[in-house]
Amino acid sequence: MHLVSENDSLYFVNSKNKAVKYKTDTLCDLTIIGSKSRSIPAAASILGNIINM
Repeated sequence: MHLVSENDSLYFVNSKNKAVKYKTDTLCDLTIIGSKSRSIPAAASILGNIINM
């Protein structure tokens, strides 16, 4: 059983990879996928990506 459909960008996130999906007015859907890392470094990286957009 899959929690997301095969057409969803989150479908390809597996194992210890992490992802965040945003819906924006200007960029439509934006998915940020990170590699295997601990929670705090992953959160800091995602925050950095959002600030740099």
